[in-house]
Amino acid sequence: SIRRQRQMCIRDRWRDGKMDGSGCYFYANGDTHGGEWKQGRLDGYGCYSYANGDVYKGQWKRNVRDGSGLYLYANGDVRVYRKRYDH
Repeated sequence: SIRRQRQMCIRDRWRDGKMDGSGCYFYANGDTHGGEWKQGRLDGYGCYSYANGDVYKGQWKRNVRDGSGLYLYANGDVRVYRKRYDH
């Protein structure tokens, strides 16, 4: 069997050994994130695709969905966020 491993592609720069800038990250569980990073955390605008087919497009702050964004469920439902949103 093939083991999936985390892979990353960061444009711009690394700072103190942490992702800092814009790029994409492919998680071992099948999730992906394309967007902005600050000090190794999701920060700024990004698109996070979950392995189950759900997608969040919007603002992040310190790894938390924060600010405006859209959550697109795999079943076709859509939810609009205009304030801080945490799991």
